[in-house]
Amino acid sequence: LLLGLTALAGMFFSRSPLEDGARGQALAVSFGLFRRAAWQFAYDNPEHQGAISPDMLSLPEGARRWQARMYNGVCYVWGMVSGTESSAIQAQYHNSQAIGQARAGTLRPWGHALPDFIPAGALVSLMEVR
Repeated sequence: LLLGLTALAGMFFSRSPLEDGARGQALAVSFGLFRRAAWQFAYDNPEHQGAISPDMLSLPEGARRWQARMYNGVCYVWGMVSGTESSAIQAQYHNSQAIGQARAGTLRPWGHALPDFIPAGALVSLMEVR
């Protein structure tokens, strides 16, 4: 009985693949907007070091607040998303080498070393500013 109720609840409360795809696309757009704004800030302020506050960026009202930081001439943008969301976002960017997931201190699948402030599992994009 418990197994049947669990399966029934899963049918009513899980998202369809179509909903997951739409959410992934929306997150990809959100990430792209934030990333573009952070990279513009980095380009305009290459001497900046440390966190880039969302208040420093030109973002549309209501835009999701991702994380951004300048470190040793590189601008990092990241945020925590689920594995399926990360895959959907990376697919939207045609598996660009500038975007991936933080695993064991590197940007996977590309192998770029990441600084310690990037949490494991985060979706990450980076751009050299030097």
